Amino acid sequence: MPQLLHITEDEFAARRDRVRAELARRGLAALVLFGALRNFYLTGFAHSSTERPIALIIPVEGEVAALVPLLEEEHVQQRAPAIKRLQVYPEYPDLKHPMVWLVDLLTAMALADKPLGIDSDGYGGAYGYRGPSLSSLLPQGRLENLREWLDELRHFKSPAEIELIRACVPLGNLVVRMIQERVRPGVNEIALSLQCMADASVEAMRQLGPEFRGYDNGSIPVRGGFVGWPQDGSAPSY
Repeated sequence: MPQLLHITEDEFAARRDRVRAELARRGLAALVLFGALRNFYLTGFAHSSTERPIALIIPVEGEVAALVPLLEEEHVQQRAPAIKRLQVYPEYPDLKHPMVWLVDLLTAMALADKPLGIDSDGYGGAYGYRGPSLSSLLPQGRLENLREWLDELRHFKSPAEIELIRACVPLGNLVVRMIQERVRPGVNEIALSLQCMADASVEAMRQLGPEFRGYDNGSIPVRGGFVGWPQDGSAPSY
């Protein structure tokens, strides 16, 4: 059994500390995140963007909180121990819009009228989601978009991240070899992709054991979790 390689809670905490320091420098009270990949980067909570909004709140002081649909409640509790406070809404669409639930959470945290950092002015979503902007719901607050800064933060890798990337290289090479050996005129590229993903996942399970989690909804497998390709067009990053 190979040594377990994963992003530790200490690593996630260090990332959040960098975010909090930047928030304080800019005079912001908290960060509100809608992007699935940015959420994963700061907490380890991996999910795919759907029509059901999910938002992460990282205050400069206080507990990390999140807005999640009911079907994700247990998932968050199991996979993201750093998220201590949850605002769970029943479903979308519903009589009460999830963004209103989010405002309720910000109000309960005494953040609704404070200057906030954001990665977008509301939930971008997918699958037909419609909803108001965050700025329209928080007319007394000031929102500052930190999306570019947050994405640049991921460019600088810690020693632990570099080691994890190195550990992934052999499996990446394996997939490339599979493609090289199987690609030929007339082969359907979708079928080839699915075959290589399946075979590579089987090999990863053989090498890494039960800790490996395979592909899910077009996501990228990593040790101990998965990262969905972000809806906002940014590139995946560990």
